Amino acid sequence: LEFRRVLFRSHLGSMLHHIATRAPIVRLPLGDGESGGFAYLEELRQQGGTDYLGLRLSSRGVSTPVVSICLRGQRWFSAGQVERIDVLSNLLSLLFHAFECERASRLALLDPLTELPNRRSFDSRIRAEATAAATAGKPLALVLIDIDRFKLVNDCLGHAYGDTCLSRVAALLHQQLPHAGSMVARLGGEEFGVVLADTAAAEAAVIAEQMRRAVAEAAIDHPAPVDSGGLTVSLGLAS
Repeated sequence: LEFRRVLFRSHLGSMLHHIATRAPIVRLPLGDGESGGFAYLEELRQQGGTDYLGLRLSSRGVSTPVVSICLRGQRWFSAGQVERIDVLSNLLSLLFHAFECERASRLALLDPLTELPNRRSFDSRIRAEATAAATAGKPLALVLIDIDRFKLVNDCLGHAYGDTCLSRVAALLHQQLPHAGSMVARLGGEEFGVVLADTAAAEAAVIAEQMRRAVAEAAIDHPAPVDSGGLTVSLGLAS
């Protein structure tokens, strides 16, 4: 906690925080021995920095981007260069906003713990694949997976360890995906779903068994495993 407080105070006193919250543009000639009392600029000066320029980009998101540029080798920003950089910063602001929107959209479809697609993404994918399979007359398989006796993991070993188990199982399942037309998602809790496009029942059964075996062979600790070997999963398959 104390480390976090020190880190927070350090951030509040940083040049980047100063630009993000107080001064939208900072120009400071470092070659004159000035650093404005900011450790970051002092470090740049000691590394040969001669002229510093920092600009705040306009932001519509939760974070405030900052462009930070330092010249070295007895070079200095001209007034025209500062003006052009300021104009370009407006374009950077638009690009950053587009990036933030895309990132927010992507994160809305991901499970933050396992980084797998979430239930919303899974539901959308299964509907799309079902329509595509019916149109093309191709097979489609669905595997539902549940970690056995997972409540005991959280109750006996703690939720932090439970989260670790979920992440490991997610990675193991994802490693067994056969091709780009397949997807594994976390549906919630200890439940996962796998969509196998253009996959017949016999092939899907082989893939499901590979997933089951991969988790069992990982020998993840479980306080009361089904087969005394470690954490296991149960699977159901439809095609």
